[in-house]
Amino acid sequence: MDAASTLQTTGIGSITLNGTRGSSLNSSGILLRGPRISSVDGDIILTGSGNGTGEGIYLFSNAVVESTGTGSITMTGTGVNGTSSNIGIFVDNTSTVRSLNGNISLTGTGSGTGSDNTGININGTSIVRWTGAGNITLNGTGGNGTFNNTGISIDNTSIVESTVAGNITLNGTGGNWTFNNPGISINSSTVRSATLQH
Repeated sequence: MDAASTLQTTGIGSITLNGTRGSSLNSSGILLRGPRISSVDGDIILTGSGNGTGEGIYLFSNAVVESTGTGSITMTGTGVNGTSSNIGIFVDNTSTVRSLNGNISLTGTGSGTGSDNTGININGTSIVRWTGAGNITLNGTGGNGTFNNTGISIDNTSIVESTVAGNITLNGTGGNWTFNNPGISINSSTVRSATLQH
């Protein structure tokens, strides 16, 4: 989906996307290049599996996934069958995941024999935000490559926040290989909530 696209439901209508990579390398399961996916009281469920240096789920160029009511947002992404940069969920380039009164849950698993196979990567001034009665949970597992296989990476002035009183829970597991495979890495970014669990 590109920047000119909108996928929207009203009322209790839900949105479900299941994306499986192609057989070629560098294939993402779900690729969102700047579109808006929006629900009100219906849930949004995205499940993607990438290939090569492809991400399971990839949001970039100001992509927005949002629930404006009680709908929850659930993303499950897996990067598989490659060497490096097989990221489970990649939220990049000023993209946003936000919910008013529904929970946000992101589960990402990196996979690959090399480097940068991150479970969840929130980067490039991107935002994951909850603004009402709900919680944010990030579960990230890095791939078992050589190095920099981080469970959860929040980088480059990105923000993960609850603006009211919800919990933010980060569960990160780094890859089990040579070196520099942290569970959670937060660099030049912000994670804030009235209640923070880690």
